[in-house]
Amino acid sequence: MAQQGFSKSDYEIQTLTDGRWLTESVQSTQKKAIERAEQLHEGHKFEGVRVIENRQSADESDVIFEQMADGPINKVLKVGNVEEAPVCDALADYYTLPARLTAGRLLRQYLDDQGLTVLELAYNAGQLNMLERTEPFFNQVVQRAASLQARKSGEKPAKHVDALYSAFGQVRDRARESDEFKEYTETLKKSGLQAAIDEVKSTVSPENRRIYILGALAPQISALGDWDAKLQYLVDLFNATKSEEAETYLDEVIAEILDGTEAVNELLGGQQEPAVAFPMLVQLTTGNCPIPGYSKGCLEQLNSLMERRPLPLAKQVLLERVERGLSGIRPLTREGRDKDRQAFVTLIRQLTSHIGLLGGPGMCHAVTLRGKMLLSSGEGDLSIPQSIDQVQMLIPNRLARLGYLSDLSQSDLGEENGKDVLHALMHEGKQVAAMQRPADGSMSDAVLQETVAALKEKLSPTPLPDVAKTAMIKGLDAMLEKAPADGGGEETPDQEGGEQTMSSQPIDRKTVHTGSSIFVEGEEGAEAYLIADGEIEIFRKTGNRETIIATLGRGEIFGEMSLIDNQPRMASARATADSDLIVISQESLGNRLKKLEATDRVMRRLIDMLVNRLRGLARIPE
Repeated sequence: MAQQGFSKSDYEIQTLTDGRWLTESVQSTQKKAIERAEQLHEGHKFEGVRVIENRQSADESDVIFEQMADGPINKVLKVGNVEEAPVCDALADYYTLPARLTAGRLLRQYLDDQGLTVLELAYNAGQLNMLERTEPFFNQVVQRAASLQARKSGEKPAKHVDALYSAFGQVRDRARESDEFKEYTETLKKSGLQAAIDEVKSTVSPENRRIYILGALAPQISALGDWDAKLQYLVDLFNATKSEEAETYLDEVIAEILDGTEAVNELLGGQQEPAVAFPMLVQLTTGNCPIPGYSKGCLEQLNSLMERRPLPLAKQVLLERVERGLSGIRPLTREGRDKDRQAFVTLIRQLTSHIGLLGGPGMCHAVTLRGKMLLSSGEGDLSIPQSIDQVQMLIPNRLARLGYLSDLSQSDLGEENGKDVLHALMHEGKQVAAMQRPADGSMSDAVLQETVAALKEKLSPTPLPDVAKTAMIKGLDAMLEKAPADGGGEETPDQEGGEQTMSSQPIDRKTVHTGSSIFVEGEEGAEAYLIADGEIEIFRKTGNRETIIATLGRGEIFGEMSLIDNQPRMASARATADSDLIVISQESLGNRLKKLEATDRVMRRLIDMLVNRLRGLARIPE
């Protein structure tokens, strides 16, 4: 995969904790790097801080700034923010991934300081003893976990407190008997993970097999120095196995590592602002992550693995990290609201799949909340219905919009705003039922069949009335029946040339409410719109002053210039009345322009010249 461009030097900021130098972030200029290093030094949270200049052209590095702590380190361990915890009945339950992830999130600060996962901790008696001595932190973790379990079980927290202390003692006793895992670790080293699994299955009772299989893996991972080395080892093991059973265990451990903040920072080449980190994590889940020029670790190998092999647990953990970030209020950039909005719009497009947004109901909840803050054309927040409208406008495929709304209806936000979500879902479902197939013709029959099956599954648990739900499912099934055998879009010959006319294509519609923004100046344009009903205002913004360019009504088209010349939007558009829009996709218009060029190159060139001149006029200051 091609690497992104980089400057002649980048500046790596590292912090010293427990004798280990860890990358905190990477800056493009020396000035910014030293300013950041001085901030970290003044916080008294690290034993030392330094800046390393990496000269890419010469492949050389020099320490250009280093400052050691000149006083005591302010290190107060805090319990991680967790909202639920699984109830574990048997000892083996504490070794399952949900239990390990919960423990990891509660212990996050401690584990990151030690460079450990919960898996490694569970098989290291010395580390378990150290953890128990971190008063009052250890007791706070137990109390928090017990209260979450009690909320789920309906029992008194004290019962769960006793059970957790007892389980901790049993886990530590197991860790002290590490010799019983050694033979399986040796088999793993010599013959691979599946061979170790087979040996465990032939010698260990079923209820204890998970403990022994993970016991074979844990010392191998603990022996490695940093997160990158641990991930590289697991990627290599994954590439060497063809066993689904072994893949599941490896997926678990990779997911557990990727749930850690320091591990992700190290993987991405340092701490990144959300506008950079979130798209990289989303693209990593599909094996399409751009590899930065400064990347020195296993990001490229992990990206390749995720492209080729199924790692559902690791992908889920990465998407949940993005979801948690979007659910908060931390800005995506340090450059203000406009840049945040641009980054958010780009992220939504990267999250969009054929069946909605990657990450399911939780991601749809988070995106809608963040859209409420960022997708308004003014300074204030949108209402939830307006945010839903805006998010839909950014999802180019009607089937994907149906998936988004179906998932949103299953989220907490969907339950709180049930009437608005159901209204949007029913409207979108009616439009889908009238389609022959996706308007942009981008899906083969095989993909369309998978998409329809997935959407029917998403619709099943929604709170839609049975009549409406049945009608939507029938509409989706009918779409498959209408699909031609060759996987292309249906074409209806016209009377003269046999080419597809606008009226013969499936019509993709969008409904927008009064005040909703349709697009914003500076955005990339992927669609134009024909107003079937309503009123749209086109305007430009200079500082705090708006200039109205045009007010358009039924039968008029807008947004077409960006589709013709692939340039950013020159103006913004918003609905001044509830409006019904017919969507003209870039592919659809592009196909028509190609046909025009084949029959009349002069007219095609004239269109380009007119668009160019209109843009020139638009750039002239008022």
